[in-house]
Amino acid sequence: MKRLAIVLALVCIASVSSATILYQQGFEDPSWLGGQYVDLGDPLLDHDLVNNPTQAFVDVPGVDAQYFNTRDGLGLADGDYVGVTDYAGTVGAWAEGLQGYQMSDCDGMMTIFFDDFPTAAAVSLDIYIQETGWEADDVIIITFGSVVILDTTGQDIDDLLIEGTWINFTVPVAGGVLSISLDCNSGSEALFIDDVVIYDDIAVSNEDTSFGAVKALFR
Repeated sequence: MKRLAIVLALVCIASVSSATILYQQGFEDPSWLGGQYVDLGDPLLDHDLVNNPTQAFVDVPGVDAQYFNTRDGLGLADGDYVGVTDYAGTVGAWAEGLQGYQMSDCDGMMTIFFDDFPTAAAVSLDIYIQETGWEADDVIIITFGSVVILDTTGQDIDDLLIEGTWINFTVPVAGGVLSISLDCNSGSEALFIDDVVIYDDIAVSNEDTSFGAVKALFR
């Protein structure tokens, strides 16, 4: 599988292989699968999302989903493909295992918050952004504490060359909460997430100390 690996850091990470894993989530539990998710909350109000019987789980251990009204629309009340899924028709194959997490057609902003890890020193995650006609007001934001991993605000996602392939982000952090947000209004505008790993330590190379260093390669 071709994946774009991106390392964002003040210094380039040489390895996280010797670090202790604080948390890992691949969304692999088959009991978390279900049909389209229908939010029973008021789409005009920001609110927590909860799991519904027979529907795809939006909350799993270590992950809490929330909805924010940014568009005064139906939100997730009309039934949408969000939460844990084994559908791989868009991504081809999951980055790890047979399942992952999807956000799409949010008609507002959907955000998943991971548990707080005050001692976290690095995070790795895989995302897949569906290749489609994104609009100017569509936004993807990924942060860990004060570290911004990806923020497309004010940019056209179509221009960023980040669609249609698995992208691995491996980023040094200084504790905090990982959050992943999608604000969109179309079923073809989808974000897929897999293999989230939070570490308590990293091994750092001194080869590149430039601020905001970015290393990208295909593997």
